[in-house]
Amino acid sequence: MSPRRSALNSFLPKVIELQDGLVKQATGSNFDGGDDRYQALRAELIRAPETSGKLPDFVRNNRDLFQFWEFIKHS
Repeated sequence: MSPRRSALNSFLPKVIELQDGLVKQATGSNFDGGDDRYQALRAELIRAPETSGKLPDFVRNNRDLFQFWEFIKHS
């Protein structure tokens, strides 16, 4: 496996956790770990060159779950 593919694979569980948490938040449940966990995952994925350019705009633009909720409720 190439080093780049290995690096991407190391982020996969975090990307899945972020996705699952945002789906929960958008459908009336709570993001596991709350806003602190969302912000930590988001920051780590934005900082990592392997993932930063691949994140959707709504993740890059919504710094906390309140901002995400304001975005998603109008979508």
